[in-house]
Amino acid sequence: MERKKGQRYSNEFRREALEQMKSCENILGLSRELGIEIDFFRRALQKVGARRRQGRISGDKASTTK
Repeated sequence: MERKKGQRYSNEFRREALEQMKSCENILGLSRELGIEIDFFRRALQKVGARRRQGRISGDKASTTK
């Protein structure tokens, strides 16, 4: 997976990076290997979490209490 400096990440690069992240024990090492900042993974996880939350919103209250 190569990327030129200043170029956006392709969807293929993003998918492959996230797949590698799932089975990785050292995220910092993976980010160095891929030549990306750790912020890439942080933003990717935030987007995934936001999509999951949107899928759960039904207008009902949560079933658990505080």
